[in-house]
Amino acid sequence: MEERNNEDFDSDEEEALSGAVELVSSVSCEQQCVDATVFNQHCVTASHVNEHAPKFWHLETGQLDTELTMRCAVQYRRSLAHHNITFTGRHHAELFSFDQFLVYVRKRSTSVTPCVFRHLPNAHDVSVVAHVNLPDSYFCLFLAEESSCGGGFSLMVVREGVLEHRAADMTLLRSIEVPRLSEDIPNMASSAGKKRLLSYSVAVTTDRRYFLIVCPTPGGKTGRYMDLVDLRENRYLQRTDVDARLGWRVLEDGVYYVVRPHGEIQFDLRSVRTVRELARSCDYCCIVESDRQTRSPDGLYGVELSLDHAIHVWTWNTPDQTDPSPQQNPEQRDPAAEQTEHQSQIGTQNDTISLEWVLRPRHCCVLRGHVAEVTCVSWISRCLLVSGSRDNTVRLWSLLGNGSQLCLFHVLGTIDNVHVDYFTTTGLHQTRSEAVAGGRHVVVHCSYAPQRKRAIVLRINNV
Repeated sequence: MEERNNEDFDSDEEEALSGAVELVSSVSCEQQCVDATVFNQHCVTASHVNEHAPKFWHLETGQLDTELTMRCAVQYRRSLAHHNITFTGRHHAELFSFDQFLVYVRKRSTSVTPCVFRHLPNAHDVSVVAHVNLPDSYFCLFLAEESSCGGGFSLMVVREGVLEHRAADMTLLRSIEVPRLSEDIPNMASSAGKKRLLSYSVAVTTDRRYFLIVCPTPGGKTGRYMDLVDLRENRYLQRTDVDARLGWRVLEDGVYYVVRPHGEIQFDLRSVRTVRELARSCDYCCIVESDRQTRSPDGLYGVELSLDHAIHVWTWNTPDQTDPSPQQNPEQRDPAAEQTEHQSQIGTQNDTISLEWVLRPRHCCVLRGHVAEVTCVSWISRCLLVSGSRDNTVRLWSLLGNGSQLCLFHVLGTIDNVHVDYFTTTGLHQTRSEAVAGGRHVVVHCSYAPQRKRAIVLRINNV
């Protein structure tokens, strides 16, 4: 089924974007598929069985890569035995991919066990390079690293009373004391305690200066708060209250900032919408990043998920930069946002934007079509993004003009996440920052339905 709104496209654009999505395959797993991602030219799935290794499926055909899966399973079992790692009870599984690294994580509410595989391109194989069990661990954040920390990523993990920073080989880089979670959630073993623990979110500012631990729900001994850790000085900094206007999906439903108004010592957490309300200049302002793809590969566009199931798109483009949606409605501009701020610079992963423009995000467009909560968004390129929702649809959007839906695809079950591969037409891998031409495949993971046992691979044509 396909729906289309072509009012904002000319005939050439319409022809170029026609036939945008088709089903390549439905990866069928014997066990529950609890997570799926894209790694090189494979769709990788994780089972609910703790002792089972990830499985590798060809993106183009959806067929199981038997040889690679078997070699991975042998290495995983050997690594479990070598490191004397055993599991008690069912652990949730998560998958993260970083260029040549695949991270397979088994998690419980109070433990994290990451296993790191590295791609060996010449041998068409993967190798286990690290495997460690981290008890008394609550939250973890995997960060892409281009050159430092020993490879393609590093890990920030919040343990009981300490924040640890680990390299790709899981060696400990540094350790910083932080408040103990058990003091905030004394009933952690109860259902209510576990539920509150699951509501927490973690993130880091894009300049890698501060690490955030956000509790968006009141309860226990504390209310809604943000703990801030100074990564440059390696010390815990402060705890501040979270604005009551921010929803419970803090850091997951859009772009957020850490700001410190001029002359104050307290930091504040702001959404892309509320940051424009600042009536005075700031000594510090930086966008934060989590494991959600809320910003485009070039970092100049971001989304905000609203309660009415719409996707709001914002930009930090300066006038001399290309804007795919030049038609800006006058009512979308905020006079208060036209203030002049400090011209200090802040760093992001892919660019440096003046503080003046960071504090002046412009509302590009609203993407409407979903009829239930939007659970995930993934960027294909600067002008294209794909979203999943509890309405059991995957939708492809264009930001050209005022934004429009190109097509939709129905699945069975709530969509947990969508991942886009970043391969050129020659099969060479790209990083997100290099993927200006967009990906070719979308891996969809569903839950709460019979479809939970499958990962769906969609091909995006003519983009």
